[in-house]
Amino acid sequence: MSRAALPLLLVASCQPIGEIGAAPALEVTTTFGVVSDGVWWLDTDGNGQWDGCAQDRCVEFGGAHAIPLLGDWDGDGADAPAAFDRASATFTLRDAEGERAFVFGARGDIPLCGDWDGDGTSGVGVYTPATGRFALRNTASAGPADLTFTFGLPGDLPLAGDWDGDGVDTVAVFRQTEALFLLQGRPADPAIGEVLALGAAGDLPLAGDWDGDGVDTVAVYDPFAGSLAVLVGAAPRPAASFAVPFGKPVVGRFAR
Repeated sequence: MSRAALPLLLVASCQPIGEIGAAPALEVTTTFGVVSDGVWWLDTDGNGQWDGCAQDRCVEFGGAHAIPLLGDWDGDGADAPAAFDRASATFTLRDAEGERAFVFGARGDIPLCGDWDGDGTSGVGVYTPATGRFALRNTASAGPADLTFTFGLPGDLPLAGDWDGDGVDTVAVFRQTEALFLLQGRPADPAIGEVLALGAAGDLPLAGDWDGDGVDTVAVYDPFAGSLAVLVGAAPRPAASFAVPFGKPVVGRFAR
């Protein structure tokens, strides 16, 4: 299959904190996982490869067509999975209290998540690809958006991260045809703060604090090769390789 023939594999972006399903640990690092057919293959030991469910982590959640997310939905310092159904605009979250579902956005939107107000808890968001419109809500719940704005061009792919280390996430878009990231400078500001080139046409965008300096930067996942390349400083570097082609990548911070 050529890159041009690759079906659109959507991935939501969120910079979470903590460890899935456990109390927060002191030594954590940004690591990677792939979701395929509702099974989450998470590199919890952070060595950049899949070592099996006994050493890493396997989680069954969501369905084959859901878009996966990771976030600290309840502010307890631990990651938890979520899945977004584009047909119904429904988020389904798993946290310490179990599972819950709510509608935010509209049919066909692409989900994302981030700490939009700096309170230590992940909120949700949606991006409308036909118009380039973002709608962000400070909490993971149904209700009106706290921020709405247009950023980038229709057809871009959305992501979010703390690009300046101030504790507040802002959005970015990835222009797949040109392999360009356009980072937002300030919340809800349509002006572009920074432009970064990484990857190749058809790659999928991610964000994370890859070197532990408190600032997020970008990465790309090649769905053909199952490989991740991250941007540290001015240079890209290989970071992970998973033998799960055409999976949907996720990023989290897990205990070592």
